[in-house]
Amino acid sequence: MTSNCNTTDPRADLIEQLARAGEQLPDAVRVYIRMQGAAVVPDLIAILEDEDLAHSEAPGEGYVPVHAATILRDLKAVEAIEPMLRVLEQCDVEDVLYSTLVFRLKDFGELVVEPALKAYECAHSDDYRTALAEILAGAGARHEKILPVLVKTLKKNPVVGAGVMADYGDPAALPYLSAALDKLKVDNRGGWLANAEIFELAEAIEELGGTFTPSQARKVQAVRAQREASTRAHKPKRDLMLPFLSPRLDDKGWPR
Repeated sequence: MTSNCNTTDPRADLIEQLARAGEQLPDAVRVYIRMQGAAVVPDLIAILEDEDLAHSEAPGEGYVPVHAATILRDLKAVEAIEPMLRVLEQCDVEDVLYSTLVFRLKDFGELVVEPALKAYECAHSDDYRTALAEILAGAGARHEKILPVLVKTLKKNPVVGAGVMADYGDPAALPYLSAALDKLKVDNRGGWLANAEIFELAEAIEELGGTFTPSQARKVQAVRAQREASTRAHKPKRDLMLPFLSPRLDDKGWPR
């Protein structure tokens, strides 16, 4: 006797749906998958962990695991946090999946803090430690071990450290930011990219409600004046190129 039953592979169907979406996941697809609830979580995690699907030549041009991460966040799938952290460790900072995982893990809020702190203790690369610092700073939760992580980030990279401290929003970071600012000297050659560390430290100090010493204020004023002069100097060139650039820029002048 023969059977007329058709068997399907739910994971393969899910991959096909996500691959057809391309770069942008349609709301209809997102809602349809979310409606499957907890039952779809194991397949989404398996898709996320499939390295082959992250390649640009894979179905969906590498966006299938990106969409999987987004839906796992939508479902608030706590069991996905550790797999997401493991995949993040393997990502290159230039990968779309890298930035997606950082943002989606932040969205778990307080639930991501302990796993991220544990991952930080075992991290083997500066890129992964930086990503974890960004997640911890942006999760919107307070923990006694987060600020020490951000201090280490500041010492390693003052620009990134200033950013994560501002994102964390704890005034307790002000002494560390101030001390870092004191150590830096102004590069008088100027230019838009010159003295980025001073500029970002100053922005973070002000965002956290801090103030400058007289010597710090002179330093910050000099750097900001350099930036303003550089902006004025380059504006005519930019205006000439604007007709060619405008289709590629958004309404704020950033690349689309």
